[in-house]
Amino acid sequence: MNHSLPAISVLMTVFNAEAYLADSIETIQRQTFKDWEFIIVDDASTDHSLTIAESYAEKDPRIKIIRNAINKGQTHCLNQGLVEARATWIARQDADDLSHPERFEKQWQRIQQEPGLALLGTSGVLIDRSGKVIGLLDVPLTQELITWSVAIKNPFLHTAVMFRTEIARSLGGYDEHYQIVQDYDLWTRMIRQYRVANLSERLVGYRHLESSLSKSGKNKAFQEAYEISQREEQNSFGRKLLPEERSLIQAFREGAEMKQQAAFLQLCKDLQPSFFSASKKITADQQRLEAVYHLQRAGSKNQNCYDQLREVMAAFLAAPLYTLQWLKSRFFG
Repeated sequence: MNHSLPAISVLMTVFNAEAYLADSIETIQRQTFKDWEFIIVDDASTDHSLTIAESYAEKDPRIKIIRNAINKGQTHCLNQGLVEARATWIARQDADDLSHPERFEKQWQRIQQEPGLALLGTSGVLIDRSGKVIGLLDVPLTQELITWSVAIKNPFLHTAVMFRTEIARSLGGYDEHYQIVQDYDLWTRMIRQYRVANLSERLVGYRHLESSLSKSGKNKAFQEAYEISQREEQNSFGRKLLPEERSLIQAFREGAEMKQQAAFLQLCKDLQPSFFSASKKITADQQRLEAVYHLQRAGSKNQNCYDQLREVMAAFLAAPLYTLQWLKSRFFG
């Protein structure tokens, strides 16, 4: 390990996150993997976020604060941190999220085992304001399924990724055309050229706040995601989608009604042969992702108990062991 420079640069952007910032910073400090620097970019917060961050920096020399006098937006802040990072790898975390103590250690172990990786994420849990787990966030694990699914939705949790600094810089960093889903855009550009993967372990807590985005912000996020998804269709599926197919995928991202979701799941089955060889057996990761989609459907709003049970059974038929483990983690973990 090179002790002249840190192994990992942790990058966090902050804007008015005083309620959760201390807990978030402390989950980085409690990492079992200690060889890191921590770059916190405060985007002209109007609450006590900057004061909180500075209080930790005063006690921990590994923490560096970048202060913006005016608000520049998250994408710009991410690029500021990307410029300042000294490590070979960057680990992301948002200011209201949490990392498991062994997150960095487990990601670092995988990176050492597979040195060709450029991007490595993890699965996670969804938490509420108090930190209570309210859902599970599971992502595709292999390069093949990540590539196939990227035109459907972002296959990485931004707050969970670790990526090579120089590769991100060589690709131009985060594209400031995208204000909200800038990470989705960057990952698609990495996937085309480099090896990527996700860990199955749920190593981050992603805080879901209804107030995180205004209605206009959500519309902007959906618009940006639609643009990226449409751009990636050829790479993912080997062809451009029909307008009605594109609408089904968009509806799935935005929380489709039951009828649309059923049609979306059928579309996924129809699209998989265009990417996976017909002679190839269905992989465990494909079965797992199908179960993930069914379980996501089971948790949709306005579902009756019968429909929920039906979707859980469909998930079980797709991936029995994964579904049992999911149910255990969600309701007894």
